[in-house]
Amino acid sequence: MRRPPTRLFHSSIRRNAAQETSQLAKPPLIQIKDGTFYRHHPNSLPPAGHDAPPNPALFPNLTFTLPSFSSPTQHWSILSASSSARTTFLQALRGQHLCFPPTARSYPYLSTPEIGTKDSRLRFPAHAIQYVGFDAERSGLGGTSIRGAYLASRYESRHEVDDWTVMQYLKGETELNAPEQEELLHRPRGELLERVIGDLRLEKLVDMPVGNLSNGQTRRARIAKALLGAPEVLLLDGPFMGLDPPTLRHLSSLLHQLAEAQAPRLILSLKPDDVIPDWTTHLMFLDANYNTVAQGPRAEVFEQISDMYHDVIFKSRNAFRQLQQKSELNPLWLSIREIGRHLKDRGYLPEPDMNSRKYRHASNISTASDSDPEQLSKDGFSIFDTGNAPILGNPVVEMSGVQIRYGDKCVLGDWHTPSHSPGLHWTVRHGQRWGIFGPNGSGKTTLLSLLTSDHPQSYSIPMKLFGRSRLPQRGKPGLTLWDISARLGHSSPEVHTFFPRHLTLRRALESAWADTPLSPPKLTHEADLKVDAVLRWDFEDQDIHVGMGLEWAEETRFGEVPFSAQRVLLFLRAIIRNPELLILDEAFSGMDESARDRCLLFLSYGERKTYRFLDPNASAERVGMSAMPAAGEAKVVDSDISRLDRVRVEGLKSDQAILVVSHNPAEVPGCVREWICLPEAGMGEARFGRLEGPLGVGGVEGEKRWKGIWGV
Repeated sequence: MRRPPTRLFHSSIRRNAAQETSQLAKPPLIQIKDGTFYRHHPNSLPPAGHDAPPNPALFPNLTFTLPSFSSPTQHWSILSASSSARTTFLQALRGQHLCFPPTARSYPYLSTPEIGTKDSRLRFPAHAIQYVGFDAERSGLGGTSIRGAYLASRYESRHEVDDWTVMQYLKGETELNAPEQEELLHRPRGELLERVIGDLRLEKLVDMPVGNLSNGQTRRARIAKALLGAPEVLLLDGPFMGLDPPTLRHLSSLLHQLAEAQAPRLILSLKPDDVIPDWTTHLMFLDANYNTVAQGPRAEVFEQISDMYHDVIFKSRNAFRQLQQKSELNPLWLSIREIGRHLKDRGYLPEPDMNSRKYRHASNISTASDSDPEQLSKDGFSIFDTGNAPILGNPVVEMSGVQIRYGDKCVLGDWHTPSHSPGLHWTVRHGQRWGIFGPNGSGKTTLLSLLTSDHPQSYSIPMKLFGRSRLPQRGKPGLTLWDISARLGHSSPEVHTFFPRHLTLRRALESAWADTPLSPPKLTHEADLKVDAVLRWDFEDQDIHVGMGLEWAEETRFGEVPFSAQRVLLFLRAIIRNPELLILDEAFSGMDESARDRCLLFLSYGERKTYRFLDPNASAERVGMSAMPAAGEAKVVDSDISRLDRVRVEGLKSDQAILVVSHNPAEVPGCVREWICLPEAGMGEARFGRLEGPLGVGGVEGEKRWKGIWGV
């Protein structure tokens, strides 16, 4: 006898409720109870004749739980101004670093029969918890075997047998003559592969070489590769770094779908100026000293950060006096100031109760809006240009109708204007500072590859560099690769990917005077003094050296310092010779905010200027300034080295030309005035313009300039 439909319906409800209750009763996936982590055993001794490497306690007494199932679901993001702190925390979740006591870190859900039935390999945290880092340490798509043999290989039409396609990469077929059993072991199931390709919209890319993928396409391919391992948790370290706004929104939407399905659970790491996805439910805030400052539901953490931030901003006069000495700067204070400012600007933080007793002295502290009539960018440029226009020199770059085609596909210059022949017409002169903008895939890196001579078509297009053609002309020799490299400085994520990790820090800087990073540098006494000065400036805030000497720079290797420090070093390598043409292609992405701001200041002023935290209650006259900084903000002042007349690195010269690529206005140097915005393929022509002041000033004026570049 059939049961009535009503009874079937109620039976289904009870069954679903029972299943949900059963899921929620399952043990946590990651559980850390009062654990402290170390990179090395705290009682280990260094080799004879060597100093002990820094081994601070990481996340002391950390307690953290990631449920295997929850209702509503938990979606975590890790916030920190320190890229090293974010990455180290994700590594600790995955089982890396030593935990004390050892039992403080556990993975209860991975020991359940359900996991054993699903896939026995998932019992191991290294397999169940996959990490994907979007920086050069992970070599593009995850290994030297598939990143390409050299920087120019991505632009060549001839592909080698090991120029793997996206499909081969996803299937794990990235080794020549790999054993058949090994390939079968790592090959994903057909239905899973098809679903992941569809979910991440990779159908049109499966036959494309991985080296030809754009930034956003590479993100999706790497996430797809991690998903094919069917992990329980996916750790994404900096997933939004270097993406334009449309690509960022698209990727965030894809991640939201994955997170809601809890297949796998996602944990993101974000910088202070990153957009926090609306679907993030829980946050953790780490400071630069590897301490957990706040964690919990999103609204609660925002409230805690708001309280701490406004406490910092409205510190007493005595507290600000202590901040005048660089050695006394509190890393927690700086972390709260950086992250609080960005969260407040985005409207995340609730406003404090100014009638509260603890803010009773706040009315005596000035703010930038009412005390600083001459607002400056982070690198010391006035919000509006007031001086005379710079005197420009001869052309450095001359393009007369440049088009780059791969067969029938035009990737750059696919437009026609009535006054010119088809293609890109563009002239860069000595003394000009250009910004190059456009969405991912619009041809920005392709354009720069023509100037660096990495692109094979640079020999055949109508272009001159430094007043000369690449090919010989009547009575004029051609411009060689060595001629170009001697007059050009270049920093980019691609340079980072291929840069030798075994070079010492000093040798990495000295390679600016070499034909290639591994060639012997041609140094002079003046060059040696410049390297010394830059090393002292670069790592004065790092804990990787002891004393005042520079021996540490000859012992520490490039690959041993944090990712942010590597980016800083490559930036300094590009500018140290004061090249005629300086190319900064996403050179500041991946840097910690404090390091980025120092680099922007160093670019324009070298050792002549520095940041100083000043007492906002002191008079402007007493400290020799026309206006005081906002409470808790740093001011650009003359450095001690400048006052002692010992400057070795002056900063930008008036006759240098600069090209900057970025998707973040805060990463655009304040000296940039000219701009070009490239369109997506087939979506119109390039647009040109000139700024009235720096982009990185924030507020209404900064937003107006940024939107003007993008035409919105």
